[in-house]
Amino acid sequence: MLRRWVLPPITAVAAAFLVVGGFWVLPVKKDGLSARRAVVLDSALAHASEEKIARDERAWLGEHYPGAGFIIQALKGQRGWIYSTYTLDTPAGEKEIWFYTGMRDE
Repeated sequence: MLRRWVLPPITAVAAAFLVVGGFWVLPVKKDGLSARRAVVLDSALAHASEEKIARDERAWLGEHYPGAGFIIQALKGQRGWIYSTYTLDTPAGEKEIWFYTGMRDE
């Protein structure tokens, strides 16, 4: 009786936790296309000046999106963290690129 009615639901729940947990643990490509995939720069991790971080962000954008035009730069809070975002005008259309700032949203 135990094997027939109790074990299958427990096994299903355990498998679901493993799948969902594995999704959040797996490495994520840091291409900046969302807050979860925000670009992490060394200057942000070293708590450098805001000017240095902004220069590094623009250098990264120039390297990965050459010729793209800047539309707007903003700070956005998500999941308790503040991110620096840049909206770019690219040949493929507008793109929003997220950068990790290391600052908490209070």
